[in-house]
Parts: sequence; structure tokens; C-alpha cells
Amino acid sequence: MLGEQMLAKHHDPLSPALSPTSPLPDLLGPVTIDGTTQPGYAGKPLVELRGDKAGAADGLRLAGGSCVVRGLGITHFQQAGLRVLAGT
Repeated sequence: MLGEQMLAKHHDPLSPALSPTSPLPDLLGPVTIDGTTQPGYAGKPLVELRGDKAGAADGLRLAGGSCVVRGLGITHFQQAGLRVLAGT
């Protein structure tokens, strides 16, 4: 589980997709994932979390504690792209 951190922004404009090959750990807040800080962002996500290689998985699982996700495309997951498990 991840907690009390701000995840680093994605810097590679030639590869704007993050493609995990297995399920991601639950996020236990406070956590902020802010794609709006990506250079060139103008209202449309530039960074994509793509799940077509992750197997039978959710994209992001928010497990509690003030999680914030904005400006991020979440696509191609077999389960939910974003699942809220507890009060976030």
C-alpha cells in the first residue's frame, strides 16, 4: 500500500502511457495523483494508465484517506478503472 506521498509526474512525452503488467497496490491516502502538472496539459489528459497488460485487475484502488486523482486517463482494465474501497 502507498501512503502519504505524491506520486511523481510522468515525464516522457514519447510514451504517455503507463502499462502495468500486474495489479497495482491499493492506495492508502493521503495520496495525490495529478496529471494536470504534466507539461502541455490543457484540459485533456496527456498521461494514460492502461490496463490491457495487467490481467484481471482494477486500475486504481483507493483504500482510504484523502486520495485525489485528476487529469489522468484510465483505460483498458478488465475490472473497474477506478475503484473506491473506503472513505476517500
